[in-house]
Amino acid sequence: MDELLRPPFHRMVVAGGRVTFIVGEGDEFESATNIDAIVSIGSSRFSATFLTLDAVGTIMARHATSGESASGGYLFIPDLIVTKCPGIPSMVAAIEDLISHGEAPGMRLPAADQLE
Repeated sequence: MDELLRPPFHRMVVAGGRVTFIVGEGDEFESATNIDAIVSIGSSRFSATFLTLDAVGTIMARHATSGESASGGYLFIPDLIVTKCPGIPSMVAAIEDLISHGEAPGMRLPAADQLE
């Protein structure tokens, strides 16, 4: 079940929880290559950054020019999940697979009641 929230948020129910995608301007549902998300499983929340292989290459090439990350020699994103194919459906499939195997679908965030 999809739930459209105010842009840039798009919430979906996934097997085992729900995910709120933070969709950038110009990103399309089927072709997005770089999206951040918050995954909720019960009372636990996780942040996730989704990139396709092509998006990783694009970022590293940009860093090679800008000098960031040892001139594009590496890419460090703590909550990174790389998908082979673009689009939110591929990202949802990755989340559902991680959850079904008991893996954390990203980096754990503090509970909402701990954010004071």
